[in-house]
Amino acid sequence: MEPSLKSLIDSYATPQDVVNELRPIHTVMLTGITGAGKDTIIGDVLEASDHFARNVTSTTRLPRANNGVMEQEGREYYFLTQEQAVKKMSDGEYIEVAPVHGQINGSLISEFRRISSVGKIALGDINYEGIEKFLTFDMDNLSVYFVMPPNFETWLARLMKRQGGTIGDKNEILRRFRSAQIELGNALDNPEFIPILNDVSRDTAQKIIEYTETNNGPSLEERAQAVEGIHELNQAISSYISQLEDAR
Repeated sequence: MEPSLKSLIDSYATPQDVVNELRPIHTVMLTGITGAGKDTIIGDVLEASDHFARNVTSTTRLPRANNGVMEQEGREYYFLTQEQAVKKMSDGEYIEVAPVHGQINGSLISEFRRISSVGKIALGDINYEGIEKFLTFDMDNLSVYFVMPPNFETWLARLMKRQGGTIGDKNEILRRFRSAQIELGNALDNPEFIPILNDVSRDTAQKIIEYTETNNGPSLEERAQAVEGIHELNQAISSYISQLEDAR
């Protein structure tokens, strides 16, 4: 990404009228490492409850296949050109926008208007930087779930399935795993994040629906179990990275 474009993204300030419009909208956000199962959970929540609507974010990357299914416009993302994304920044249409692997990703206020207009709860999947931005807005009803795979082996299998049986060469694996470690550390450091273990996605979806409808979160025991899972996964990733580096 060109330095001038990155500078433009980094300097983007959410317009105050957009923040004011966003604050009262009931919002549930999922975040977590790649392969934790966030998209599947969102699909299961939407299938099980008509109280939610998916907040679709935008990206300037091209559509790709996930688990053999091609992404579609308006379902997984709104696929924009770089010029379109820059125009939306200049028009103040983004709630948050960030550079992600050389592309421009962001959340659009138009999506929240659409969801609010039909009386639904906004449900979305967003990266850590985006969540940090949302947390600065002092929203009336925002819940952030950090989704965790149940263990390292399950996570590795999900990554391989997602990528068609491979997770890339050593450099790609190291990049993914180090990025995951940063996100796991952020989850431990941020008290606003609600950690949740995702073993069976439909069960996880039902828990999120229940927590949202009752305005309660996981029990202290469930939180402790999820935090322990974060530590264990982090240790397993560190061990795997060491093995890869030793094999170089």
